[in-house]
Amino acid sequence: MPDYFIENISPLIQYEPEGLWREGDKVKDLEAFRYSGNSSFTVTKSAGTSASFNFTGTSVIVSGARRPNHGQYSVTLDGLTSTFNGQNSQDPGDFRVALFKATDLEPIEHTLTIRNLPQGDQKFLDIDFIQWSSPGVGDDNSQLRVVEDTAFKFEPEDAWSDDVSSFPGFSNGDGHSTSKNGASAAINFQGTGVSLFGAVGPNQASYSVALDGGPLKSFNAFKTDYYPEQMLYSIDRLASGDHTLTFTCNSSDQQSCAVDYAVVYYTDFGKGKTGSALSKGAIAGIVIGVLVVLGLLISALVLFIRRRRHIKRTTEWRNGYASRAANRPPSAQSGILPTNTAPTLPPAYQPPSPNSRIAAWANQTRQATLETLKVRPPDIRTMTQVDSPIGSGSFGDSYVFTSPNNAIASPERVLHPPHSLPFQSSASPVSISHNPSLRPSLPPPKPPSSPTPSSFWPILKGKGKEPVEATPDPSFGRDMGNGKKFVDLVG
Repeated sequence: MPDYFIENISPLIQYEPEGLWREGDKVKDLEAFRYSGNSSFTVTKSAGTSASFNFTGTSVIVSGARRPNHGQYSVTLDGLTSTFNGQNSQDPGDFRVALFKATDLEPIEHTLTIRNLPQGDQKFLDIDFIQWSSPGVGDDNSQLRVVEDTAFKFEPEDAWSDDVSSFPGFSNGDGHSTSKNGASAAINFQGTGVSLFGAVGPNQASYSVALDGGPLKSFNAFKTDYYPEQMLYSIDRLASGDHTLTFTCNSSDQQSCAVDYAVVYYTDFGKGKTGSALSKGAIAGIVIGVLVVLGLLISALVLFIRRRRHIKRTTEWRNGYASRAANRPPSAQSGILPTNTAPTLPPAYQPPSPNSRIAAWANQTRQATLETLKVRPPDIRTMTQVDSPIGSGSFGDSYVFTSPNNAIASPERVLHPPHSLPFQSSASPVSISHNPSLRPSLPPPKPPSSPTPSSFWPILKGKGKEPVEATPDPSFGRDMGNGKKFVDLVG
């Protein structure tokens, strides 16, 4: 919402030339009641006439009417001019509408001028009121304080009167007036802005205002009708501290000046966005800079974390390696084996002695096998040795039965614990050969385990014969795993 509001009769609006602008006639104009305030408006029909005012803020609205007899006009804001059409052919037209509006301005002092551009019968241009906003004024970061006229410093004191009976409508019924040219009223205040209020009317004179001893700014309080509590001067966005506003009356020909009160603003521009006087470009630059710094900080943090993890992993690996090296037993390869210590090697394979229990059990098993072979038909007579192995993957001794005329009948299998002994039979005389060289190299012996009867295979499965099982001494033989034993057959 706008922070400042002034009517068309405010001295802050400079009408030029003064004689070509007039206040609207409330009697003759039947639509005057449609204007704001006291149905007042200021109108012109001359080409080139203008109304201008200065303000400090970020937005501004100039309001008036669009009527059938209104024409074109132009608005110049800070040197940039735009043209508009103020006519509305529908009678009676539009009232209290925005003739010009600007937002997102820099929070600095601006100058706005509206100029009449009449064409034919469309000649008129009128001003109803003006609004503008100043950052920080009226929000939570600002403070307002009313300074009554009794706190002013009047010079000379006898030139000012506190009798304001001829000025109805003053705040609290009190005020000061003077008809002496050059008489002044000074206001000392602490804050960032100030607005001075007083009366305008047919008997009011021109005046000038200076801030902190600076240059004078002139205004005119003369108006056709009398209006109290009008804004005679306003300024804000001052540096926080002590300031002095000096009002000087420039009266002549029975004119006077009347002051009522002042409003002092204090805004903490260091709080919130309303206190920032930075431009959009500066704000964008700050935002980009903050983002860049934030990105660099995040990148540095990521690199720091990664480096810390790398150092941690390296330290853990080194500590683990040192611990493993310390716990490793001495060896010849590590170079820490004592010189008087020889490495221990696994015992070499030693074949069973011919007089050992294993050899005896093997011989018993061999004799049982040969006895079993005697149950075959009487065509088995001789045994001859062969050189080639019989059956892939067979362990122990291998036997091959062949007839003298090499006639081969259908083969049958002799089962030997725990492996198979393939052989061939025929109706002719057959020879059996024993080839101990076919025995493969065996792993080192393992401690004996107690076998079960089911771990032995049938010795022979011949035609019409029942399987015969060997029952050797359980302590004989080498354990082959899975509850089986391997027995060497001694020839």
